[in-house]
Amino acid sequence: MDKAGEVLENAWDKVKGPGIFYVRWRYKTRLLIALAELYEKIGERKKALNFANKALKMAINKGAKKHEARALYVKAKALHQTRPNMARRYLERALSLSNRIGARILADGISTYLLKSNYVSHGYSPRHHPAKLVPG
Repeated sequence: MDKAGEVLENAWDKVKGPGIFYVRWRYKTRLLIALAELYEKIGERKKALNFANKALKMAINKGAKKHEARALYVKAKALHQTRPNMARRYLERALSLSNRIGARILADGISTYLLKSNYVSHGYSPRHHPAKLVPG
């Protein structure tokens, strides 16, 4: 994980400045999400939230709905232990957005996380998204 973090941090240093290429924001957003995921997995929630928030802001500004849903998903995972109600709301937003744009693999991952994370007993009901939560 240390090597992965080092590689991602070095890549971030190279692309975080203003770019001349139209698609540079896509790489920035993907990299921010990757950094958020890495820090969430190693338990550095503050760093994870920082990168997830940056990715979310960039995705919203650029209208990148799939990146927005992924950033919401990672943000929710980082908040899961300390703010479960807020995490659930982010997961529901991410799932709704994923379903709306037809990102089925992402929606399935979010649905699985909702169920495995015991959000059913915290007020989340599979009835909200039956087509995505019931194997078909």
